[in-house]
Amino acid sequence: MFIRLALHLFISLLFLTSCRKIVEIDLPAIEMKPVVNCLFPPDTPFKVHVSLPKSTTDTTTYNVANAEVTISGEGSLEARLAHVGGGVYTNSNLIPAKGISYILKVGVPGYPELSAIGSIPSINPRIIGYTTLSHTGYDEEGGIPFSEIRILIKDPDGENYYGLEDLYGENTLPVDTTDNGVILWAYGIFSNDPVVLNEGINIYYPEFLVFSDEFFQGEEYCLSVNFYSPPEKFILFNYSETAFKYVKSWIIHDYTKEYDFWEVYEPLPMFTNIENGYGIFAGFSEQLFEIYPDSTITFE
Repeated sequence: MFIRLALHLFISLLFLTSCRKIVEIDLPAIEMKPVVNCLFPPDTPFKVHVSLPKSTTDTTTYNVANAEVTISGEGSLEARLAHVGGGVYTNSNLIPAKGISYILKVGVPGYPELSAIGSIPSINPRIIGYTTLSHTGYDEEGGIPFSEIRILIKDPDGENYYGLEDLYGENTLPVDTTDNGVILWAYGIFSNDPVVLNEGINIYYPEFLVFSDEFFQGEEYCLSVNFYSPPEKFILFNYSETAFKYVKSWIIHDYTKEYDFWEVYEPLPMFTNIENGYGIFAGFSEQLFEIYPDSTITFE
């Protein structure tokens, strides 16, 4: 019995050691630069977060409370933002509007001045209507039924960049609270629509979708999106090109930063438009729509 057990242990150890593989990944040290983040929607005061990496080998940051932060719009004077705690700077009188380019300047003691230019798209797409359909297919792996929503979009002229997120009332992490106190929740969705597949993000299992109007500029387009449980609402984001690049890079970065037993990824650096630093300064707008099961909603 002892010999048989020892033999089993020897074979198991041989199998485990033979499967071991050393993979070298070239991870450059983090350059010590300030991090400035501000994704801004219209009609809400700017909120700029300023931080610094803890070390050249640590991706965590600490908040900066003594920065000088200013923002100016086209033809307007610089307005100073005050620190309100947690590395956040804001000014209740400084509210962004669509179609205006804003210049951000940030001074952090001991570092060169940081700057960036950002704007909110001037025109939103028009949602003509949408249709929800229950149990339109089954998951290939688990045989779980999924449903579909078809959204008819009228794309404005020019190049446009979008995002889509569905919202639930329970079972996932909260992302927002409505005016009446109801908590909404985000849930992963998926799509095999050509405009989504064109972005190449499905392999990263995103919790929300991004796509551009490359295939339907200035035209009407019916976007097909799938979900496993009927959501209560969905949000259509209209990103500036800069915001779109940042959000897309975040999806990939967030997935590849995690260790995978079967495959090792090199984390993708985040997109940044901050001169002399890291982070983002870019605008977006959003439209929120309620969803009703197996129904068609149209707008005039």
